[in-house]
Amino acid sequence: MARKNKMPGLYQRTDGYWQIDKRIRGFGSVRESTGTQDYTEAERRARARIAELEQAARYGVRMRHTFAEAAKKYIEENGHKRALDRDARWPDGEGYFKTLTGGNGYVEIISYDKLLKDAARRNRVLFEKLGLHKN
Repeated sequence: MARKNKMPGLYQRTDGYWQIDKRIRGFGSVRESTGTQDYTEAERRARARIAELEQAARYGVRMRHTFAEAAKKYIEENGHKRALDRDARWPDGEGYFKTLTGGNGYVEIISYDKLLKDAARRNRVLFEKLGLHKN
């Protein structure tokens, strides 16, 4: 059962998680999960997120994003494209890559195991010269 909100713009979804649904002047609409079912923690996270977005809108402060957030956003926005799986997939089939618009970088989505395997393959000769290779 949903509890009466003390904070405007914070709503409990049917799955029990609290959601921010608010308009921020100079930024626009925000609708995202707080990632918790605890009201007190949800309110704390919502206030912090709203303050962060207000700072970005008011002073041009850039928000920090993690690689995981960027990768998730890319897949969500481009997952419907037929060519995504064919064009942006590594030849070994263990990850994705995409050159950014303008060619000033690229996004690579790979597992930790692939990262280690590729690093070992790439640095094999160096490891052998240093006597650090595994047989």
